[in-house]
Amino acid sequence: MPSLFGEYLSDILSNTKEVVLYGAGSAGRELFECLQLHKIKVSCFCDKNSNLIGENLYYLDIISVDELMCDYKDAAIVVASNNFKYEISSELKDRGGLNVSFIKDNKELFYYFLIYKWHYQLATLNENKVNLAYELLEDDKSRALFIKRIALLTSYADYALFNEYISEFSDVDQVNKSDFSVSDVVENFESYLYFNNDILQVSDKDVLLDAGAFDGDSVLEFVKACDKNNVSYEHAYCVEADNENYGKLVRHLQNYKNISCLNVGLWSKKTRLKFATSNNMFVTESRIVDDSIEMNQGNNISDGDIYINTESIDELFLEKGVSFIKMGIEGAETEALKGGMATIKKYKPKLAISIYHKKDDIYELILLIKQICPDYKFYLRHFSSHLSEVVLLALV
Repeated sequence: MPSLFGEYLSDILSNTKEVVLYGAGSAGRELFECLQLHKIKVSCFCDKNSNLIGENLYYLDIISVDELMCDYKDAAIVVASNNFKYEISSELKDRGGLNVSFIKDNKELFYYFLIYKWHYQLATLNENKVNLAYELLEDDKSRALFIKRIALLTSYADYALFNEYISEFSDVDQVNKSDFSVSDVVENFESYLYFNNDILQVSDKDVLLDAGAFDGDSVLEFVKACDKNNVSYEHAYCVEADNENYGKLVRHLQNYKNISCLNVGLWSKKTRLKFATSNNMFVTESRIVDDSIEMNQGNNISDGDIYINTESIDELFLEKGVSFIKMGIEGAETEALKGGMATIKKYKPKLAISIYHKKDDIYELILLIKQICPDYKFYLRHFSSHLSEVVLLALV
């Protein structure tokens, strides 16, 4: 907040100076939510998009630049944009904006755009479950990560605390960058680290279930890890519900043997559910829309844009068998694991499960898997340099 508002911060906190967010798109919405964590009042939004002017966002007016310069010339104007922040800032200053600011560091910007999605009140934690999950973690690194992540997400949006957490727990430094060139969209370091970490090892005759296979980035890292360790996998099943990404998945894997692609969602049972596609969100994101997934709230996807068919892991794989489950399905992990209870009990596969899509997953998924199969040992690792990609690694 000091870096964003400078000498005007005390006036803003005391509501004697108004704040206007320039940008009523996704960046504006996310930055608004972050400012709410600091109890900073926003007076209105401003945007150049004529289709948005006159509309409301979070019950606040979306005004034009002309109105901004007429009625809010002395306000603290925060530019909610990454790609065009310098151009917008210069334009607003040329028009007479006196106090225009933006978040200069891209990593810091990304943090502030995400923190509100994971932030929760300390009082909402189930203390008994937190303690039970903590006691089930096998090593000091996992236990320290568990405590410090909860401390981070129950604090205000504190970038310094975030950097401290990342410097201590991120495993990105373990990535062999010269060997990492899979996804053409983003640097999904986690796709490499699922199969190259200090806990789980690929084994001869592994059968992989890649749940949330995206464009094939993870399964290709699995294949490369097998080659590097001189083992041969038996089969890999790639499950991807998003049609756009499923098409990329099939194209990227068409020349590989013993890999099957399934265009279906994973849930606790066979059904049809609302789904927000990557066209409605971001290229690397798509998710089932269900009231049980609180992360859907605030992401402007509560209605979804299509319906998809879902299956359970047990329906698909109980007879086939799996030895390694990698799962990152944007909040549907709990239901998918419930739908795989028989498979997990029978085969005791190695597990690499994303536990950051729902706020309580960091302890709820540990307890769920322990209930399904008490033999598992649990570890936590952080596979990125941002808030996402906290992964539960479990093995028997």
